[in-house]
This record gives sequence, structure tokens and C-alpha cells, in this order.
Amino acid sequence: KADGLIFYSASSFHKVGKSFSDSLREHYFSTIAFPPAMPWLDNKAPTAPKLYSTQKEDGSLLLQWTENNTSGEALKFAVYRFEGAEPMNLNNPENIIALTQNTQFKDAQYIPGKNFRYMVTALDRLWNESEPSNTVDDSL
Repeated sequence: KADGLIFYSASSFHKVGKSFSDSLREHYFSTIAFPPAMPWLDNKAPTAPKLYSTQKEDGSLLLQWTENNTSGEALKFAVYRFEGAEPMNLNNPENIIALTQNTQFKDAQYIPGKNFRYMVTALDRLWNESEPSNTVDDSL
């Protein structure tokens, strides 16, 4: 059993047809995955972001965070969502709903009263992941 795959170039996937690409995306590669960190180059993770949430008039939930980036390098942010009493397991990629360079994310899949909980982590260019942010839930 393989724990993951890496492709040198996926540019040939557009040649095999949309239905095959969609099948791969939906059945085999439906979750976001991070490349392994490279601790021999740098093992210093960014600081944890501070997370806030606001329910929007359209029914979505806007997550915003601040980060204390003293390194000056561009960061990526992983947004995690957990439902109900589900354990807050950051090692399960099915809990990652977004990977973004923005400091906000609008969860259009948010359902009021569903009891979602959210956390955000920061990742540097070598994929060192910060400690998780504070947890926010939908009991705004």
C-alpha cells in the first residue's frame, strides 16, 4: 500500500480527456495533501494564526485570521473543518477544506446549526506546519 503519490509532471492528464481527469479527482485525489516537510533544510514552523469568524447575510461563514509572520516569506494557510463531536484530527486530510495564501476564507458549504468547528494552520515554503490556531465554532 502506498501512502501517497508524486508526479513529476501532470501536464499529460489534459490529453487523456476530461472524464478520466474528473474520475481521478473524485475517486483518488479528492483531498488536499501536503508534500512532506524537509527538516534538513529548515524545521522552524511559522507561528499559529489567530482565527475569527463572521456569519454573512448570504448564509455563508467568513473565516479570517491574523498571523505574526516575522520571516517575511509567503505563507500558505490550511483551513480545517470538523463536524459535531468529530475528533479534531489534523492528520486526516479529509478535514482540510481549503489551502490558500489569503488570510480569509468563505465557507460556502456552511450550514447554520450543523455545529462546525474550524482551525487554521500556517505553512511555509518548505511545508513546515504551525501549531493550530484557536478553534472557532458556528455558535456565533
